[in-house]
Amino acid sequence: MHGANMLWKSSSVKLGQDINASSANWSPTVWLLTAPATIVTTHYLIHDKHQHFPYHLLIPQILVAIAIRLQIRARDHGWRDLFETIRNGCRRLKSPASPHLWSFASTALAITSLFAAYQAFFHLPSVLCEALVLPLAPACASSVYAFWTQPDRFTAARVTCLALFVFTVLLHDYRVTPPGFGIALLALGSHIGAHFCNVQSKRTDSPESLDDLDEDGGDLWTLVAAVLPLIGAALFSERPRAMGFDVTMAPVLLPINAIVGGIALANSASLFYRSQPAIEGSDSEPIPVDTPALPGLVLIGYAVAGRGVVISGWQIAAFIAAFLIGSMASTYADDVDSLDDYLRTSYMPTWRRVLGFQEPRFGNGVGLLEEESISADSRLHKGTRCTGKFSAWHVLRATLLIVAAIGWACVFFGALRNALAFHNHDILPHPNEPQRTPTGTFDIVVSYHDESIPKLATTLTSFLQLPNIAPLSRRVLLYAKAPAYPLPELQTNLSFALPNTTTVEIHALPNLGREGETFLHHILANYNSSLTSSSYDDDDDDDDVQGLADHTLFLQADMHDPHYMRPRLTQYFHPRTAFLSLWHTETLCASCATCRDHSPWQPNTTALATVFSAANSGAECADLVPTYRGQFVASARRIRSNEKTVYEGLRERFEGTGEENPAWGYDLERLWGAVLRCPGGRRMADRCPSMMAGMLGVVGEAGDCQCLDD
Repeated sequence: MHGANMLWKSSSVKLGQDINASSANWSPTVWLLTAPATIVTTHYLIHDKHQHFPYHLLIPQILVAIAIRLQIRARDHGWRDLFETIRNGCRRLKSPASPHLWSFASTALAITSLFAAYQAFFHLPSVLCEALVLPLAPACASSVYAFWTQPDRFTAARVTCLALFVFTVLLHDYRVTPPGFGIALLALGSHIGAHFCNVQSKRTDSPESLDDLDEDGGDLWTLVAAVLPLIGAALFSERPRAMGFDVTMAPVLLPINAIVGGIALANSASLFYRSQPAIEGSDSEPIPVDTPALPGLVLIGYAVAGRGVVISGWQIAAFIAAFLIGSMASTYADDVDSLDDYLRTSYMPTWRRVLGFQEPRFGNGVGLLEEESISADSRLHKGTRCTGKFSAWHVLRATLLIVAAIGWACVFFGALRNALAFHNHDILPHPNEPQRTPTGTFDIVVSYHDESIPKLATTLTSFLQLPNIAPLSRRVLLYAKAPAYPLPELQTNLSFALPNTTTVEIHALPNLGREGETFLHHILANYNSSLTSSSYDDDDDDDDVQGLADHTLFLQADMHDPHYMRPRLTQYFHPRTAFLSLWHTETLCASCATCRDHSPWQPNTTALATVFSAANSGAECADLVPTYRGQFVASARRIRSNEKTVYEGLRERFEGTGEENPAWGYDLERLWGAVLRCPGGRRMADRCPSMMAGMLGVVGEAGDCQCLDD
């Protein structure tokens, strides 16, 4: 029985049934071809075609996988056998015994791992991180169980090293997010739990039940059992009515993804590791060469699709070390006296095993989607020699492994080139070096309603004291819309709480148009004049200073995750900064007509295209990276690159919308990059680190996350 893949047991199929030898090597080769293709296309559909429903993509893949499994089982054993297996399973569920409960828990955890792996597609925009972490699940499961059953320094060190390497891969990923980090660990942990429950089920089985063990139904029952909860998750948890799932967005790629993904899941019930039954006499899961081959093929798929790949040397080293430790764990866990170990060491050269030459192991195959099995009689003859002809499948598998090796070679070369070239850039992402001490003026514009002044002052102070902002002449302008306190009181409280060198101005505005209207008011009121450092020194308490600062930080008083914003400002704010968004930048809209994100936002596509064209010299809306949360930095030079009439037109759109209908406010929130001639493009969408990655110290080039003035 393979870990986490058996729910029912039946007497209809016995151990030792032989299958067609010609299909022995089809399974690993086809999985190695279809799994990377499914990963790349699924990621493309989610992040480029905005099909923000991993479960909606998983449903047709699972249905195709079930159809393939049923057809092959009917061909090999007949439909009557299948119905008999179902009846036996239902009969056992009426009076479950301990082994059956362990099997049920194993299958439930396997389904959880499958769901979490697909949900991570959405929350980990860098799918390469998944391709490095989740293939290590069998190694982690075997090592954790070995430590559980035999805790010693060796097993403890193995588990500790694997955990360290997995966390290294995740925390050094340039697109890691808190949900993605948690969901990836959930997928990994669920597989470990499924393996534990499966082994416990085998250990508590009676000898009589082992004689009637149904080995080939595990993946099939896992897929069947996943259908109902999967449909429920797709219908209820992802708000399809609010967000929509548009099949017409990719009418050709969606069915291709369903078919290819179905073949991969039918093969292994996972896209990230190929199921391999544990060796008889051992609780370990063998670590195949497909584990490092998978990320190599994913890398090649990204390159063919024209997508940039960002990976650090730490991630590469951690994955290789984890794979080697996992392979060592599997080797030491094997029973030396088992037939499999004897044949591997005595009769099966490594290169033949790598190419899939009738890899010998115990268990029952199901035709074209499983490896060849060793017959019952062959167990009695340890001298049986494994043979196999060199077929087209071996050529294809060898080609795939060579391509995977090329992918890894490109990764090593790219990481080395980036490391050598990084220090030669004219602008580094750390602008606060002594020779680059910033000078000039810096404003913070805050759209305020009735938020806490002490909390706001604490956050603003943390921005004003950043090393690349503190040397500047600074001013805070609070635009109060329906404040709970009189303006003089706000002025006093905020001035007292901020650094003494900071000028504070309070202005009252009507409660209209959310933060977008506030920002437009500030731009229009100060468009025609500029500020100098002496302007703040000459300020009279009775007269507010007019003019745009060299750089302006636009904020809402109720900021979103300011602990993420501080690293982004420290790492990327530069005297040449033209526009810098202070939120995630992984969403890319190929056009305004197809622009969607993960929220219930329903854009006015005509307005988006019109504004984009007006602010970008008539250019057609394309490769737009939406901005979020109304928090960004813009230079006076970039603001004035548009005529004043552009901002007047934007402000006029708020007339008649009112605070009860903020639709245009939501559109403008996502358009600030386009308005300020920084639509983002492919480079920003592909290369800018996530906010969490920035907080963890992952930094790219200065131009990866912003637009720069000449």
